[in-house]
Amino acid sequence: MKVLFVLEDYIIDPLGIAYLSSYLKQYGHEVDLVNFDVEDVYDKLSQFRPDVLAYSITTGRHVKFRQLNLKLREWSQANLGYVPFSLFGGPHCTFYPQFVHEDGVDAICQGEGFVGFKMLLNTLEEGDLQ
Repeated sequence: MKVLFVLEDYIIDPLGIAYLSSYLKQYGHEVDLVNFDVEDVYDKLSQFRPDVLAYSITTGRHVKFRQLNLKLREWSQANLGYVPFSLFGGPHCTFYPQFVHEDGVDAICQGEGFVGFKMLLNTLEEGDLQ
């Protein structure tokens, strides 16, 4: 599976994303990231063609990221011919699990995401997710 982490420019390097990326690569998944403040996110989508868009969000930024995700899903459908699965994690999802019911949110991860993220990717790859 191909996972594209979508993040914004921030003072601190996203260590959680780095750890998850390394972990997922150990199990054969392709991982990349795009900083939408610096890079052309649509160009990255065209080149990488991800199966999953992944976000680590905090409360307050969750609105911006959900809106961005809706735009990326719409663009992907029109330009790539499919809609990537959208997974959100981070503090906001841990403390506000009802976020999973928002438009464009396919799944959330609460707490540490290593095993759950890998299991989700394996399930998506096998086509067993309904």
